[in-house]
Amino acid sequence: MKASETTFSEPVPVPEELREMRARLGFDYGKFDFVVNQGRATLLDANRTPGSAPNLSAHFVRNAGSLAAGINYFLKERAKVTF
Repeated sequence: MKASETTFSEPVPVPEELREMRARLGFDYGKFDFVVNQGRATLLDANRTPGSAPNLSAHFVRNAGSLAAGINYFLKERAKVTF
């Protein structure tokens, strides 16, 4: 089924059976696509969301200033272009 074929969608609490499935699969964090039909949850897809390496956080913090300067430069250059 494609998203465009969805006839009805609403937020629902996470069913306990999916919490149990998450634990069995060893997911600390991830994205579960599921449907609830007649009170029964069916898991459609599960994607583990990998974390980043611990040493990358310090790298990002050190380079955030350069990134901000680069974005600022790009925006100034973009403002000079007329269409």
